[in-house]
Formats: sequence, structure tokens, C-alpha cells
Amino acid sequence: RTSNGVPQGDKAFQYFSIGHHAGGYYEATYKLADCYLKGYGTPVSEQAAFNLVASIYHETRDKYLNGDDSKFADVALRMGSFYKNGTFVKKDLESALRYYLEAKDAIKTRISHMNYIGDNSVAIAISKGIEEIKSELQIKDRTMKEKGYFLKTLDETIRNCEIRLEYIDDKHISMIVKPKQGDNKYL
Repeated sequence: RTSNGVPQGDKAFQYFSIGHHAGGYYEATYKLADCYLKGYGTPVSEQAAFNLVASIYHETRDKYLNGDDSKFADVALRMGSFYKNGTFVKKDLESALRYYLEAKDAIKTRISHMNYIGDNSVAIAISKGIEEIKSELQIKDRTMKEKGYFLKTLDETIRNCEIRLEYIDDKHISMIVKPKQGDNKYL
């Protein structure tokens, strides 16, 4: 993508195109989409960029849910960005937030297994996107702290815990349960 620090958009577009058309090289596909968004080696085409990323979203998601990283965090991040910015699609902050939260989960999992070069940048971009959407939608983290609060799970009770709710949309909530310090014997 660079030669002696000088970007080579034409070469980047050429080689990412080859990787995309070979199939299964997800990074080549979303990097090709980046070329279309920025006009590297090709005219700008938001439609082409969106279609490329959308074409691998479900496949990478399925692979991620089955334990294979498959670059899902990067793909979900880009889907979130399309909806957050209204790039080719109608701006939809709720959908964008859902994609960003998926990306957040995927990058957290990937970093916990092996921290690749660039993963921290991806994590920062995801966090920034989430915070910008929360700010625009005026969503605040909600924390419930109650002494003696009990949360029933399938096979155990968690006592004296802190619960943080992240609102994904009107119908879906992500719940993070943390025990109070020193009380992790209930997890």
C-alpha cells in the first residue's frame, strides 16, 4: 500500500481487487471498499464500498459466532460507520449502534486471544463511534447499585453486584454484571 512511505492507491486497489475476487480474503474485501470510499486507485463509489462490506457481513458474523475471528470486528465497524454517517444508506443511528456493539464484542474477543497489529486502533475507532452515537442520541450509561441486590441466573445467584446496562435500542439491552470488589465468589 506504500513504497518508501508514499501511498500507491493504484497498486492497493489492484491487489485488494485480486484478493477480493479470489474469495475468502475478507480483509482484501473491506480494504477494497476503503479504496472505493477514499478514491484510492478508483473513482469514489459509496455504493460499491457499501455493497462490498455488506456482502461479507453475514459470513464473517457466522464465522465469528462459531469461534473463528474472520475479521468480523473490522466488518461490523465499517457497517456501523456506513449507518452512522449515512454513507450510501439512510443515516440510522440505532442500526449503527448495534453494529458497533457487535464490533466491540468481536474486537474484545480477538484482543483477548491475540493482539494483532492494528487491533488497538480498531478498538479505539469502535469506542469513538459508540460514544459519538450515544452523545447524539443522548444515551447515558445506566448503572444500578443496590445493597443486597440479587440477580438470579440459571444455576446461581449473584449477590452484591453492580449491573451496567447498555441500551442497544428500545427492545434490546446489553447487561454487564460485575461483583462488588472482593465479592467475586458468586460469579
